Amino acid sequence: MSNMRIVYRNIADTATALTASNTSGSLVASNLLTDLKTQVHRSTTTTVTYTLTWNSAQKVGCVAIPCTNVTSTATVSVRLYSDEQATQLVYSSGTVTAVPGYNLDPKQWPQGLNANTFAYGGSTKITIWIPNQPSNIKAVVVDISDPSNPVGYIDSARLVVGEYWSPQFNIQNGADFQFVDNSEITRRDSGDLVTNRKFVHDTFSFNFSLLPEVDKSRLLQIIRSIGTYKNIFVSLLPEDASAKTAQDSSIYGKRSNSSIQYQLYSFYAHSMDITGW
Repeated sequence: MSNMRIVYRNIADTATALTASNTSGSLVASNLLTDLKTQVHRSTTTTVTYTLTWNSAQKVGCVAIPCTNVTSTATVSVRLYSDEQATQLVYSSGTVTAVPGYNLDPKQWPQGLNANTFAYGGSTKITIWIPNQPSNIKAVVVDISDPSNPVGYIDSARLVVGEYWSPQFNIQNGADFQFVDNSEITRRDSGDLVTNRKFVHDTFSFNFSLLPEVDKSRLLQIIRSIGTYKNIFVSLLPEDASAKTAQDSSIYGKRSNSSIQYQLYSFYAHSMDITGW
């Protein structure tokens, strides 16, 4: 099992160009560059290709869509190129299952998922980790196909591309995963118990119990750059043998302020809380 990973700088936001092979109305590809779940790119069919290009070389270790409506039978292919014209292939994932750890009850969402279900827990995540994190990338191409999707199109709320940091020693056992439902439950004067349904989100809490000096310094650089205002993509159990565990252990959101503690000579500790978008 790999140690946890943090994608701390989303270079999709710095791409020279981002295009989609097809688009439904005003739900355009640029919506993939916002941190709002309500702003999605919608395809016109159950297949779509996203292409990103840069005019300078980039380092890429992860390509993720942390909120989408693809089903358990969807496939994805990610290809990285060293030129903007996407002719010099550096890496290909091949065609793989997009959401191998699909962990939703289909009976709960019989009509399928789309942008309207995202705020209530009705979404899935696509994550592709890139071996060796090549640093000469100028184009990324993502092909998604989901012919069995009952809604007949693909909704995606964000595209995350970038390098990741991983510590030498993994996080401490006992990480906390919470599914937060903000619904309000009240009792009327009549005695009826009623619910005002509201949005849901995830939260993760975990500890780095042993950070060598080099990891502490790198983590401090990351924390200074992201603060508490930038979203980051975190996977506590990347590439786990259980696809469902890998799916459930990833989160896209913002960290809370927290301190770094001096443990013993040249070793430090740090706790991190992430509130999912």
